[in-house]
Amino acid sequence: MKLLLLTDNYWPRIGGAETYAWELALGMAARGHDVTVYTDGDRHAPALRTSMEHGVRVIRDSSFWPRLEGEGGAWENLVFGRLPELSEILREGCFDIIHANNHDTALLGALVRLDQNLPLVVTSHEVGRQDGPLGDARLRFVMQVLPVDLVLCMSDFYAQEARRYGAPKVERVYLGVDTAKFHPVRVAEDSDNVRVVCLARFKPRKGLDVLVRAAAIVLRENPRVDFTIAGSTSSASTNYAQELREMIDRLEVCDSVRIREDVTLDMVPDLLRSSHIAVQPSFGEGLGLAALEALSTGLPIVASRTTGLTEFIRDAENGLLVAPGDVAGLAAAITRLVTDQNLRAQLGAEGRRTVTEGFDSETMLKQTEALYEGLVRDRLPARQAPTP
Repeated sequence: MKLLLLTDNYWPRIGGAETYAWELALGMAARGHDVTVYTDGDRHAPALRTSMEHGVRVIRDSSFWPRLEGEGGAWENLVFGRLPELSEILREGCFDIIHANNHDTALLGALVRLDQNLPLVVTSHEVGRQDGPLGDARLRFVMQVLPVDLVLCMSDFYAQEARRYGAPKVERVYLGVDTAKFHPVRVAEDSDNVRVVCLARFKPRKGLDVLVRAAAIVLRENPRVDFTIAGSTSSASTNYAQELREMIDRLEVCDSVRIREDVTLDMVPDLLRSSHIAVQPSFGEGLGLAALEALSTGLPIVASRTTGLTEFIRDAENGLLVAPGDVAGLAAAITRLVTDQNLRAQLGAEGRRTVTEGFDSETMLKQTEALYEGLVRDRLPARQAPTP
């Protein structure tokens, strides 16, 4: 089977959607499928760069950047500026299925579907799209208007949203974690301090300001605690990241609370294994890949009682849940784990079991592959017939 995966961001950028695309592409290639990833290239890179990366053909397209100020005008190129390069890719070989990794790539995927008579799969990773400009219309457009054959959802939260906005065919396949890579063997420690880690994009929805304020409370009574907030501003907010730094300075916790933007996808497992506690203080999640990765490494977690996260975190069983935005409650839960090593071990072991039993990447790949094959099989007669 030949798969064309459309995704705006891809490795080495980090984030839930990026990691999903990476794991899906590599996993399908490992299962014997021919995978091509079409993604954004760097603004200053060559117009079109193709490489083989871990058995996957990756095409990084930077061609449309100059066109925004060139012939044709910005409007045309913002909407259709990628079509010349994509047409060349389609002429080079026949694909069996196309998978758009978010709403932003779904329009491009729909054009390919109509041109090539390919089944189109769309995955949503965006939370709160309906709150943005013309948000409801945007969701209805992707779910109802575009010729999407399957909306593939990573959680029950996303599946319910897709059905609510009119998607005719929806399947839920839980996001998977590579449990061999995210294993619980701890990295040798070089400090007696308890390390708390949070992996997240720098967006207000992630509640990182709540974590910084909670950290200041924890440190008053427990100075031997280090906090690391690791993430990126890719498709996020540089202003929010700067606000966090200013808050850390204002609260005088610079020596114990660090923000890191240098963490790559390959560095995440060791960062988690060198930590003792994970925190996810989000106001809303589609599921929460970073939290699943932390659980897979055997870390106890403190998380918000909110969408996505409550699909797999059970309070006092495999983690601790607090109300979103509750600074004092978050600080109390972190302090509880800082001071109770036995509870950390108990929650960490149950968290690892949660992931291995219901959220491993092999299960995700197997279920996704079966859905692909069903769509291709159902589409085959129409693809063989001449188009009028």
